[in-house]
Amino acid sequence: MRRILVPLFLLLAIAIFPIDPGDVARQHFAEALIHWGKGEFTVAREALTKAMAGEVYLEDIPEFWYFLAKLDLEEGNVQKAREELNNVSLFAYRPEVAYLSEMIDTVLQRRLVHPKVADIEESSVVEGFRSGVEYFYTPVSADILDEQLLILDGSNDRLIASDGNIFKAWNLKKSGISQCRDMVVDKLTGWIYVATKKGEVWKIVSLDPLEVELVASGYVLPQLIGVD
Repeated sequence: MRRILVPLFLLLAIAIFPIDPGDVARQHFAEALIHWGKGEFTVAREALTKAMAGEVYLEDIPEFWYFLAKLDLEEGNVQKAREELNNVSLFAYRPEVAYLSEMIDTVLQRRLVHPKVADIEESSVVEGFRSGVEYFYTPVSADILDEQLLILDGSNDRLIASDGNIFKAWNLKKSGISQCRDMVVDKLTGWIYVATKKGEVWKIVSLDPLEVELVASGYVLPQLIGVD
């Protein structure tokens, strides 16, 4: 008799207290996050589609749109991701959304330029002292940005750009970046990351005019390997 009463009680409870569609959407969203963490992007998108197909709590809508934008970025749909971030911005300001939007805008602008891909068979020697002028003294790091060679001068805290003939230099110390020790260029956005002996990591957003941001600090001797 008890075995019969238990299922009947469960059915009665479900009938009286139906499952909220918003909670169902959250369950699908949780599944999407789990699959995304495992690298199963197709399954994650399917789960997210189910989450967004029905009724959704109003406060969950920005989270769903933001995650959809990240999935689109994983698949290379940059323009679509940007449009979805605009939807997020309609609800509330979020720093991570603003940062991702800025990065996407930079990528879309650089796509219009069609930068030349450096040929690894081409090589040249760039000297720091030319025609009586010292452009750099101790190069601690170098990288390529479009068609220019970027050189980080550790002793003088200067960044030098050269196309092989013309040099242009920026005094990083005036912008707060000193004791430079390493540099890497994000080829996608064109942003330049500089690490210092003081344990800081700076991002150079623009060279003309020079615009920098401190993105991290507190490290011992930060070494920049690459940009993900």
